[in-house]
Amino acid sequence: LFPYMYATGDLDAWKNMSDDNCEFCNNAMNDAAALHDIDGWADPWVQEITALGWRIDDTDPNRYVIRINVVSQAHTENPGSNKPSRTVEKSEGPLLIQMYWRGHDWTIEAGEPE
Repeated sequence: LFPYMYATGDLDAWKNMSDDNCEFCNNAMNDAAALHDIDGWADPWVQEITALGWRIDDTDPNRYVIRINVVSQAHTENPGSNKPSRTVEKSEGPLLIQMYWRGHDWTIEAGEPE
């Protein structure tokens, strides 16, 4: 959803999967919204996500921490306001995502680069 949110400005699906207190989620959503508020957008790009491992929280079996590797292909960001577009270089790295099972779906509680 990350590339979709930046390309379209549609935040609904991202909001629906994010806990209200997820700083990682809120920062990404705010950045995408700010880009679109100035008539900007990012061209869609491909992300490759590979699971590297996971663990269950010892105190709550509904909470999982998942370690993934994210490869984001190079893409173009168009900042709007008649500013020139810029290339966002390819990036790769591990990411930790904390998820919680709410009985009917998963919610992201936190995320951070490793």
